[in-house]
Amino acid sequence: MEIDKIECPKRDNIIKLIKKDSKIGSFDGSPIHFKTKLSGKNGEKVDAFLTGRDILICERKYLLLICRDISSDRQMERKLHDSARFSNTLIEANPLPIFYKNREGRYIGCNAAFESFIGLKRDQIVGKTVFEVAAEEMASKCHEKDEELFASPGAQVYDY
Repeated sequence: MEIDKIECPKRDNIIKLIKKDSKIGSFDGSPIHFKTKLSGKNGEKVDAFLTGRDILICERKYLLLICRDISSDRQMERKLHDSARFSNTLIEANPLPIFYKNREGRYIGCNAAFESFIGLKRDQIVGKTVFEVAAEEMASKCHEKDEELFASPGAQVYDY
């Protein structure tokens, strides 16, 4: 939305909003930053990020307020959230054990089938290395395969 389509709130309304919303804090002259909904000139509600500060010009106090339309940011956040939820649903629905690790070889996620396979709960797996969750022989083989995959990225399938 273009800036001229946002109804920028008056100072008194901003102060009321700040006092009503305890998460924002107090308006004591220090800069404030918060998300809210503003009315657009066409009457629709617009997601906005406001930054404000009292300033003194020629011994008169003014509120410097910057309003930024973040509607498209919010839409993108919702799409990313929906996509992540969909991916997680697919992984959880798969009956095969699935896990994923970071570059340091630590588990960052898995599905219920992997929990069952390894005999540990997710919170006992995530953040750990294979050496912390599996028997030595299996851990060594998995680590070897991880190193191969890191050296030559792509698909890797193996039975053990």
